[in-house]
Amino acid sequence: MLNNNDINNDINNNINNHIIDINLIFQPDNKKNSADIISELTALSPIELYKTFELGLKLLKSGKNVIQLWENNDWEEKIKEKDNCIEDLNKDIEQLNTLIKQNEINVKQEKKELVQKSITDTEIKLNCYIDDYKKRIVELEDKISGINDEHYKSKDIALQSIIHKYEERESDIRDKHELLLREEREKYVSSMKEYSDTINNMNNMNNMNNNNSTIIGQEGENETFRELNLLFPKCEIEDTHTTQGRGDFIIKDNDLSIMIETKKYNANVPKKEIDKFYRDMISQCNSDVSCGILISLNTGIATKEDFRFEVNNGKFLFFLHNVSKYKRWNNISLAIKFFKLIIEQQDYIDFTNQDVINQFTKSAKDFRRNYSRQKNRLDKFYADNIKDLDEQQTLIGTLFQAINVKY
Repeated sequence: MLNNNDINNDINNNINNHIIDINLIFQPDNKKNSADIISELTALSPIELYKTFELGLKLLKSGKNVIQLWENNDWEEKIKEKDNCIEDLNKDIEQLNTLIKQNEINVKQEKKELVQKSITDTEIKLNCYIDDYKKRIVELEDKISGINDEHYKSKDIALQSIIHKYEERESDIRDKHELLLREEREKYVSSMKEYSDTINNMNNMNNMNNNNSTIIGQEGENETFRELNLLFPKCEIEDTHTTQGRGDFIIKDNDLSIMIETKKYNANVPKKEIDKFYRDMISQCNSDVSCGILISLNTGIATKEDFRFEVNNGKFLFFLHNVSKYKRWNNISLAIKFFKLIIEQQDYIDFTNQDVINQFTKSAKDFRRNYSRQKNRLDKFYADNIKDLDEQQTLIGTLFQAINVKY
C-alpha cells in the first residue's frame, strides 16, 4: 500500500516530467498571464498541483456542459428569432402579393380608362375634323352656287323665253291629246258594246253546244289539234280519236311516242276517265307508247294536282289542268321536255322505287313553277321594253314638234 510520500514522489516525478509539455502546449495570447500561471503552478506542492489539475479537469467538464446548455439556449433563441423573422417576412410577402395584385388591377383599370379616353379623344378629334370638312364643303358649295348663279344668270332670260314657248306648245299638244282621247274613248265604248254583243252571242252558242257533249268534245279536240301543231311543228301528230283505246292524239318525236287524251268538261274530270286513261296506257294496242298526258281544257282533274307526274307500269304520265281556259298550252311542251330528260336517264334510275317517283313528282312541279316564273319575267321585260320604246317615240315626236321639225 502506497503512503503519502510515495504518492507525492510519483506526482512530483510526473509533474517534473510533463511541466515542459504544459509550458509548450499552454500558450495563451497574453504571455505575461501564461508566465504568471506557470509560476504559480511550480510554487505549488505536488499534491496541491495534482489537486489543482484534478479540480480544473472536473470544472472543465462541468463547464463544457453548462456552456453547451448556454449555447443550446442561445441557438433556440436564435432559431425562434429566425422563425419569427421568417413569419414576419412571409407576412410581408403576402402583403406585397396583395399589393401587387391590387396594383395589377389598378394598372388594368388605368389602361382601360386610358384606352377609353384615347378613343374618346380620337372620336372628338375626328368629329372636329368632320365638322371642319363639312364647313369647308358648305363654303365650297356656296362658292360654286355663286359661280353657277353668275354663269347662268346671263342665260336665264333666254331660257325663260324658251320655256314659255315650250309651255305654249305643250298646251296645244295637250289639247290635241285630250281630243284624241275623247275620240278613242268613244271608239272604245263602241268596241266594248260590239264585244259585249259578240260575247253574248258566243255564250248563247255555248249554251246550245253544252247540250251536245259530242260537239263539245269535237271542239276541244279541234282546238287541241291546232295548238299541238303550233307547239310541235317538226313532230308527226296523229289524230287517233276514232281508234279505240288510243287516246285523241299520238305525238311522235323521233323514237318517242306520246299519247294525248283531251277532256272538255264543265266540272272536274271524273275519276272514271282517269281509270280509263290508265287502262288505255297499258293496253296492248299502245305498246309503242312510252308516255301519256291527260289534258283538261277548262277544269281540273279529280284527285290530281295540276302538272302531276306519275309512273304507272313503267310508263310516264302527266295530268294538266285548265290548259285552254288559262292558255297553258306551253305546259304540254314542258311535260314532253320532262319526259325526254327522264327517258335519257331511265337506265340509271329505279322507277320501281316510290321514293324516287315522289322526288320526280316534286321536281316536275318545281320545273313547271320555275318555267312559269321565268316566262312571266320575260313577258314583263318584253312589255316594259315595248312601253319604254313607245314613250321614247312619243318624246322624240314631241321634241321635234317643239322645234318645228317634221318627224
